Amino acid sequence: MAKTVFREYDQQALDAEYNNREKVRDSADWLSRYAIASAETRAALDCRLDLAYGAHPGERLDVFPAGPRRFTCSSTAATGIGWTSPTRASSRAPFIHRVSRSS
Repeated sequence: MAKTVFREYDQQALDAEYNNREKVRDSADWLSRYAIASAETRAALDCRLDLAYGAHPGERLDVFPAGPRRFTCSSTAATGIGWTSPTRASSRAPFIHRVSRSS
């Protein structure tokens, strides 16, 4: 029997739980749409990307400053929690652009 690493999961079972590419039938389509929407967001809005908030390379912050009829929002990524694929750079807050276009 494999060694338990978290609750009742061994490492292989735990890795499978975090593998949404396998769990979500159309994950490639979702990731593609998300990357496109993220690029639209960066092109349409004023943004400051990859600002350091700590010494570690993973401690980065994206800021979309408030402006007329806009709001302030930031996207952060902590090292080790989901930004391995897709990358943080390809996933910058596409929802911001959608909300700002409707205001």
